Amino acid sequence: MAWQAPQVGAEAVAEYWLVNPDPAVVAVFKADHIGQIWAVFSGWDDFFDISIYPATTAQEGLELLKQMSPQ
Repeated sequence: MAWQAPQVGAEAVAEYWLVNPDPAVVAVFKADHIGQIWAVFSGWDDFFDISIYPATTAQEGLELLKQMSPQ
């Protein structure tokens, strides 16, 4: 039986089980908004220590910087 993420708009991309105890698992998700990722894990907060770190690709980050720069 495989774990399935709730259908909230976040897509599971990868999951890595690490040899070290902290963190023990790294999961990679793709979403349009961080709230979608929070919704996936909100029900597990009482059972696991979960940290969410938003990230973007270098190309997406540069595009965001262009949009934020005054013209």
